[in-house]
Amino acid sequence: MKYKHLRIVVDAVQWKGTNWGEVHEAASSWGWKVLGHDLLTVWKGDTRNRTYRAVLLPVSHWLVREQDGRLYENSPSFFDAYFAPTEEKGTKVVGLLNSSIFDAFSAIKTELDYQDKLPIRTADEAQDVPGFLTLLRRYTRKVEDAWADNGGVEQPDGSVQVEEALHGLRKLAAIAVRAMIYNGVRSR
Repeated sequence: MKYKHLRIVVDAVQWKGTNWGEVHEAASSWGWKVLGHDLLTVWKGDTRNRTYRAVLLPVSHWLVREQDGRLYENSPSFFDAYFAPTEEKGTKVVGLLNSSIFDAFSAIKTELDYQDKLPIRTADEAQDVPGFLTLLRRYTRKVEDAWADNGGVEQPDGSVQVEEALHGLRKLAAIAVRAMIYNGVRSR
């Protein structure tokens, strides 16, 4: 069955402890095999040569299929909090914890490289948190203006996006990352 988080649509099936056939059918249709009874092992590859990938699936957890065919499991609390059933067809986008986040990080890195090549305008350019917050407010206004002043373009997933605003978001993200680098990175 299809499940949706924002505009992300994934294939998923929940292992309930009694629906082995349903999990087996879904995994098989995705090119994977299923072993076990309580704690399922969903695997693909050649076990003799140890060239395989396996996903352990405890009872009540969800087996989720990525766009590129890889599988992962989600706890019921995580899955229920972020996904809802949908009738939409096809897997559209890989989830935020997968390749799309690397695309975003890559775009931020290229923006940081670009910003590094810009000439320094003044000796007191943003170096502390208040200075970076001022820059972020200034560029947020520019992105808001770009969004308000330009028409959107329909995207392959059906959404409408303003390209100028998307470029502005990349700039904002790079400014925020630079602020963290200059002032200290804190992990959650």
